[in-house]
Amino acid sequence: MTKKEEKIFVIINSYLVGDMLLVNPLIQNIKRLFKDSKIVMLSSSNLSEIAKNQEGVDEVIIWDRKNKHKGLFGMFKFVKEFPYKKVFATFPIYATDRPIMLSLLLNSKYILFRNKQNILKYFFKSKYPIDKIYTTDIPMQYWHVNLLKGITKEELIDCPMIFNIDKTIENPVNEKEYIVLCPISSRLPKDMPKETVIDIIKSANKKVVLLGNGEISRKLSNELKNENLDNLIDLTDKTTLSQAACIIKNSIGTISVDTGLMHLACAVNNPVACVFYENKKSAFIPRENMYKAKLINENQNAQNILNTFYELIKKETLNG
Repeated sequence: MTKKEEKIFVIINSYLVGDMLLVNPLIQNIKRLFKDSKIVMLSSSNLSEIAKNQEGVDEVIIWDRKNKHKGLFGMFKFVKEFPYKKVFATFPIYATDRPIMLSLLLNSKYILFRNKQNILKYFFKSKYPIDKIYTTDIPMQYWHVNLLKGITKEELIDCPMIFNIDKTIENPVNEKEYIVLCPISSRLPKDMPKETVIDIIKSANKKVVLLGNGEISRKLSNELKNENLDNLIDLTDKTTLSQAACIIKNSIGTISVDTGLMHLACAVNNPVACVFYENKKSAFIPRENMYKAKLINENQNAQNILNTFYELIKKETLNG
């Protein structure tokens, strides 16, 4: 009996931490429905840790679209080096031009993405038509899962993201109980005001571990040094993403704005108080019936955030 040929599924998603994690339910559905599947995720080097430790990912290949694989010639170089010459389906997440072009160059049998109302829609290749469900009321992760309707009639499952902690990573936080705080995102309107950050740290009943990276996070970190915050453990720019996942997993819970670490907290099944300053981002709000999450989208003062967080922790403790 000849061995059944693997179906190669390529996920092209090299943007931000949250974007990458929100594709995981799609990956889990592929694995469930296509037993002979191999999931290959294309990632930037800085996000490879997030890619490779997701449930269901078999292989991570670096697509260095800003340097080594930049431009048309770089794309041809990537395709030439790509180890799989027969791709069953490609998912150019968010349907921008370069991922769609790469999907075409990989000679994918199916190219599945959120169908855009421009010339890119003509590159969409599916077996079955896909219903358009893309509204802000639909959770982003299900937007991605829904793409599978282009190649299967089987029932799809709206399942939680799963990120597996690297067992070789040691928790750098030497505290039995602590709270993780992630106040900075990729966009200023989503960030927690400095005064709120200070009030949360001062009022918290546990040590507070501050996580984040980038210029804005560093600026906040420097400003907090003058505030005499004895219970603050500042790990800004001091952890890898794998270490951050380990820190979050071992905390009693996380307080986070709408950022990748919020989704990471959900993916490691950690209680997370989700502080949203932009209500229109409803597609990115973790659902309370799927994750240990609680939304705070009004009265985002320190006391209300902490009270909501403590109520969430108490609830999850009682639920075991």
